[in-house]
Amino acid sequence: MRAKCDCAGSNSKAYQVKEVRESIRKDLRSFADEEIGTVIYEMAASFFNTCRGQGIQGSLTDFLISACAVSCNAQILSKDRDCLHYQRSIPVGIYEVAANQALDDK
Repeated sequence: MRAKCDCAGSNSKAYQVKEVRESIRKDLRSFADEEIGTVIYEMAASFFNTCRGQGIQGSLTDFLISACAVSCNAQILSKDRDCLHYQRSIPVGIYEVAANQALDDK
């Protein structure tokens, strides 16, 4: 006799996460795209050099996102704790989420 597998719980959670991400993607489409020009890339390089000079490592993508946020006067929403380190050296704002808010997709 085969054991019955009850995988519905894990599949439904994955489906819910996918559904939420699609909803967010749909909502964000209503915003105009911002052009990323030379000034933004130079700002990202400057952020990289500033942080690296202070012993803070980060990815080029993180610094490009940071430069875009600074140029648009926006904050970054991220579960990545590295952003908090960047904030000590560059003028990037971090949107803080309360611990009980649903950013966790465990």
